[in-house]
Amino acid sequence: MGQINLKGNVQNVFGKQRLVTRAERYSTIGSDLIVARVAQTAGIKEANVQKAIMGIREAVRYFVLNGHSVDLGNFGAIKLVAQGKAVATKAQVSRFLLRGIKILYSPSKKVRNTLANINFTSNN
Repeated sequence: MGQINLKGNVQNVFGKQRLVTRAERYSTIGSDLIVARVAQTAGIKEANVQKAIMGIREAVRYFVLNGHSVDLGNFGAIKLVAQGKAVATKAQVSRFLLRGIKILYSPSKKVRNTLANINFTSNN
């Protein structure tokens, strides 16, 4: 399915310099390459793909930022997660107690199973 090169990054682990194995990231793919790939594989015009991606992106953003988990089918789900301090009563709950807000992606079982088919190689 896929091929990913492994590399060793030098890090301080419990006071000792160690090489920590990491997957190499080749580049960041922009939406223009995604649009071209979808248009080619689906056999539709790039302009239509661009409009669809913009619509999907806006819909996902809207629903996630309004407290919904968005199921993306075989790709997984995206949701907003907020972590805050514990308080004794409901009346004390406030946005000022939030420590962090992030967007969480949870891969589907199909995506997780696909990870077993990635070929990892090392040039070391």
